[in-house]
Amino acid sequence: MRKLTVLAVCLAIAAAAVIILASCGGDTSQAKQYMKKGDDLMTQVETKANEFQTKVQQGLGDITNPATIQQIKALGKAIDDKARQARAAYAKIDSLKGVPDYVEYADLQIQLIDNLSKSIAALNTFLDQASTAKTAADLQAASQAYQKDLQALNDKMTKLEQQASKIKTDKDL
Repeated sequence: MRKLTVLAVCLAIAAAAVIILASCGGDTSQAKQYMKKGDDLMTQVETKANEFQTKVQQGLGDITNPATIQQIKALGKAIDDKARQARAAYAKIDSLKGVPDYVEYADLQIQLIDNLSKSIAALNTFLDQASTAKTAADLQAASQAYQKDLQALNDKMTKLEQQASKIKTDKDL
């Protein structure tokens, strides 16, 4: 009888160890995969954003020209679409168990992406206002409002990016 009790206790301990190891390894591995996918997509977002900035700086044309506005909006949409794909990858991490550092990192990345989407929406609003501007003063007012919104969003995104990078480095994700 005593041998059976000892055997049962050993089996219970072994089973618990297997469950713990399986849940830690499985979720951590999955979290790393989702994080890598999100990070890879965000690298593509950054590349598209740099291309966008270069094209805007080179001057796509008259900002009140409908063709120019459509070009800028299309570039912004491509950036936003790729960022939303990254957001979806990061969002999958939230449902995993035992990976709080990955969840924290993913949440920061999601906030960053949400702010990026807001900045693209602000750009689209500005472009719509630019296309209907009746005077140079109207265009100037729209530009100033957009610059103010953009600066606030950029500040938030910079802080979120720094926090996410720090977590990734400090926690060796």
